[in-house]
Amino acid sequence: MIPLVLTLTAVVGYICGGVNMEILVSKYLLHRDIRREGNRQPGWRNFVRVFGSGAAALVVVGDCLKALPAALLGYYLTAGHGVSQAGALFGGFCTLLGHCYPVRFGYRGGKGIAPFLATLWVADWRMGLIGTLVFVVMVVFTRYLAVSGLVACVLGALMSYVFVDAESLRGLAGAMALLGAALVLVRHIPNLRRLAQGKEPKIKWGRRPERRLEDDFF
Repeated sequence: MIPLVLTLTAVVGYICGGVNMEILVSKYLLHRDIRREGNRQPGWRNFVRVFGSGAAALVVVGDCLKALPAALLGYYLTAGHGVSQAGALFGGFCTLLGHCYPVRFGYRGGKGIAPFLATLWVADWRMGLIGTLVFVVMVVFTRYLAVSGLVACVLGALMSYVFVDAESLRGLAGAMALLGAALVLVRHIPNLRRLAQGKEPKIKWGRRPERRLEDDFF
């Protein structure tokens, strides 16, 4: 039964993760296809430059929501086996794979911050809350958007060793959480290099941020 559940969760997660929210929001809500605007790339950076940060918030919300089907599926289908939190994290990881490496777009996707934080909320609301608060606080005080998201994901994942219900399952859930955080880390290697070189862009409060974006953050 478990192999079937994991296979179903993985398929649902990858398919949902591969859904491009920039295309959905621009085409069906804003009635302007992002693939025909700006540099014609269906990424968050191009979306913000074309439609502004207000509309881009809808994309971030969508990226969070698309993590829920697989995470909830993994959570409830494995509940009978006592590994619901690990199941949710597994579903979230599969969503991350689809988000970061979508086959439809040549395996070029996002960075995974939004879907990973949403997955933490499903696994345990305390993990999600800590990750979200860390992200908000770091953005406010450092103004490094991508790096703040990375740190939030890593710390949120580490909280699995604190908040997972059964001590005997913390290793499994923690491994799944850290695997997801590791994927987010890999996607942020260019950001870390720019940070080390002093070239990572900061948010400029009170200005249009889209003019300073050099990367797809989410």
